[in-house]
Amino acid sequence: MNRKLFAFASAALLLLHLGVGALAQSSAGQPTLSGTVTSNQGSPGAANAPWPVTWQGNPGVTVASSVLPTGAATSAAQASLLTNTPLGTATKAASRPVTPASDLSNIEPAGAPVSQINMPTGGVGITGWLSANMLRASVFGDTSGTVAASSAAAGATRDAGGTLSQWASFNVTASSGVAGTLYIQGSNDGVSFNNVQQVAVSAGSTANLSQRLVYRYNRSYFVTGATGGTVIVNSSYTAN
Repeated sequence: MNRKLFAFASAALLLLHLGVGALAQSSAGQPTLSGTVTSNQGSPGAANAPWPVTWQGNPGVTVASSVLPTGAATSAAQASLLTNTPLGTATKAASRPVTPASDLSNIEPAGAPVSQINMPTGGVGITGWLSANMLRASVFGDTSGTVAASSAAAGATRDAGGTLSQWASFNVTASSGVAGTLYIQGSNDGVSFNNVQQVAVSAGSTANLSQRLVYRYNRSYFVTGATGGTVIVNSSYTAN
């Protein structure tokens, strides 16, 4: 009986020794894996699931070899974008096209380029600003007809605008068939006017006055002498 137990124990020890050696040899000689993980290998403890794969060394997985979702930019596309789109200013041909929104017509009305030939008129925003600054003169017809003797012909009140006016000067000219006096008048409120400049006008002659703006509201004013007759008076605002 003792011999049988001894033989059985010896056999068991021999098998255990051989098993440990085989496991050690298998672990030492296990090759390094490389490539990509193509599917979930499961997790220990999950029902009927294999053990997860453990990579040894460099698994060989790169950004280029990874599976990208639909619509994602590839590394080649990103490299092309960086190469073909330089930072900073670029020529028109190298720039990306931009289409202005349809509600930005106040930049260039009806898409007509603004130039020294095609001046903008009216408008708001940038167009309104350009209209005000590009306009160099505005001319008015004040008086044209017969003015009775010792009478006055007042031109319409001309508003130069607010504190930041686009105009610099107010000008008047008179062509008269009778003698008289030509005035430039100014006002702060457009109601009460003061004489700013005046010049005598001989019968059958022309006279001119020009005044740098000192009032917001301005007008021409002509007073005839002892004889009435035909008088023509014009005025203008100019930007210089």
